[in-house]
Amino acid sequence: MKMKVKKISIKSKGKKWDFFIHSTDKRGGAGQKRILEGRTYPFQVNITPKIILDIGANIGAASIFFATHYPTAKIYA
Repeated sequence: MKMKVKKISIKSKGKKWDFFIHSTDKRGGAGQKRILEGRTYPFQVNITPKIILDIGANIGAASIFFATHYPTAKIYA
């Protein structure tokens, strides 16, 4: 059976990010939007992580958020 997906675009920090979500997602990517807007994972100003582990990574929204805010960190998802 072929899984049905739909494409959503989310703008954050002057960039547009495209995601594919399941067609039955009733929230239309609201979770991904919250992540990219910084409402799920608060940005920590006074730290510079070397490594970030995105345990349970799904479609990459958290990894994108971390990469945008901590550009020198290596991110493993």
